[in-house]
Parts: sequence; C-alpha cells; structure tokens
Amino acid sequence: MILAGDIGGTNARLAYFQSQNGHLNLVSEQVFPSREHDEFGEIVGKFLHDSGARPEAACFGIAGPVRNGRVETSNLPWIIEQARLADQFHLPSTLLINDLEAIAWGIGALGDADLVTLNRGSGSARGNQAVVAPGTGLGEAGLFWDGNRHHVFHAKVATPTSLHGTNSRSSCSNI
Repeated sequence: MILAGDIGGTNARLAYFQSQNGHLNLVSEQVFPSREHDEFGEIVGKFLHDSGARPEAACFGIAGPVRNGRVETSNLPWIIEQARLADQFHLPSTLLINDLEAIAWGIGALGDADLVTLNRGSGSARGNQAVVAPGTGLGEAGLFWDGNRHHVFHAKVATPTSLHGTNSRSSCSNI
C-alpha cells in the first residue's frame, strides 16, 4: 500500500492507494485542516492510527520548495523533513516533492476523458508543458521535452514584489 499526500496551506489530504495492474486504486482518504495542527507529523500520525494500516511507501506533495528532503512550508509555520518522517513512522520509503511537481508527474497518467480542450491548436501535442495553480499561493511546475521524454521540475517565478525585494531570483530545481 502507498501513502500519498497533498499538503497545502489550507488542507492536508492523505490517502492510501493500492497498486494493481499498473494502476493506482484509491483505498481510503481523509482531509485535515492544516492550520489546526502544529506540525505535519501530527496529521500523519492520526491518519496512520485511524487506518490501522502500514504503508510500504509514502510520497507527499507539499506547497513550497523541497531541498534535500526538507521543506519550510510556504503558507504554514512547518518544517517537514523526509528522514524524520521515515524514522518517526517507520516508513520504509518516504519522499517529499513539491505539490505542483507531483501534479506534473501525474499528467502522463491522464486519459482523454480526464482532459478538457480550452483552445484547439494545430500540430503535435508533444513538447514542453507547464502546470500553474493558483490556490493559497501560486504554484508552478514544468515538463521539459528532450525529444524522447519529459523531465519534471518545480519552478518559482519571480513576482513583482520579489523583483524589488531581497529575493529577486527565480529558481528552478530539477529532481
């Protein structure tokens, strides 16, 4: 079983998935208001306790830049560390990635029924792709096409405020 999470400034959504024939099937899910918890570990602990199950792997998509398995959340006073979660909850394989990066990884699993065309284009649908999501914050990720496959990356676009402040650099971090 796989424990997956979408961790944002408003809600933390945790779910169990079972892998079957190359597809992931939802087993159970729960939504937690993020601001009602002092740290992310509280939420994971409650979910694991309530479910009574132990996952074989865990992956959490988190709002904010993840560097070396660690994130200081953008919209919460939390610091989340991949190694600490793995140790605290005895999770054999644990990964933290940016939430928009998680969405970008999932694009390839979408079928035609999952998509809506906003503006018909012409030509090949192959090439670079972008994921932009306004929510509690503004998230961005991209998929760079190298001619054979897409490479997913999290991006931080400079805002007008950051261009005039002390943090005036845009950053991209490949995974």
